[in-house]
Amino acid sequence: METKLIAADIATAAGVTTIITSSKAPSSILDIIGYHSALRAGVSSEEDEEAAAAALDRPPHTVFRPSAAPASRSALATS
Repeated sequence: METKLIAADIATAAGVTTIITSSKAPSSILDIIGYHSALRAGVSSEEDEEAAAAALDRPPHTVFRPSAAPASRSALATS
């Protein structure tokens, strides 16, 4: 699990949204993609996203949002 968190830290520092989930059910990846696609459909604000999320069945996963100020390539290479 520690390596997943380190990878998420590196990815978010580079400006990439990262999702971690259990590998016990590989089909859950499709459920997660469907869930996030449904969230974005017709959502114009953070409040709308929260309301949409409450109405959907959320598959188990953790989302790491990208850094507001992504690190440069050279900074990532040295971390």
